[in-house]
Amino acid sequence: MWHALLNSNTYALLLLFCEFQINSIAITSDPELIVSGASTSLKVFNFKGTCVATLRNDSTFAIKFCKSRKMIVSAGDDCTIRLWDLKKIGDDDDTMSHSSLSKELKGHSKSVRALAVTKDEKTLLSGACDNR
Repeated sequence: MWHALLNSNTYALLLLFCEFQINSIAITSDPELIVSGASTSLKVFNFKGTCVATLRNDSTFAIKFCKSRKMIVSAGDDCTIRLWDLKKIGDDDDTMSHSSLSKELKGHSKSVRALAVTKDEKTLLSGACDNR
């Protein structure tokens, strides 16, 4: 992550260390949280670079953060879209106290590579290699 410092032409680089290559990244609008998708998991980081949660998902290629920050949407090679419910993030110790898979959406027959969420967060769009 490149971070532009205020009133400066200097940029700081914060590296998010993952065991595998990063395929996709999403960020909250605050900005407070970053989600990275890799070949075996989703990881949630705070802006200090601390991993606050690891969520499992095969080869994640698309991630969206709902602006309410109550949900992460992910998709990838397993043809499944997953909705992750983030209930509470610790204040002082930078740990996530609860994260869970709330729903799986199945319907694609090939890898899902793109996701979009409408502004009102009521509609989810997906694009996959199956042309659907």
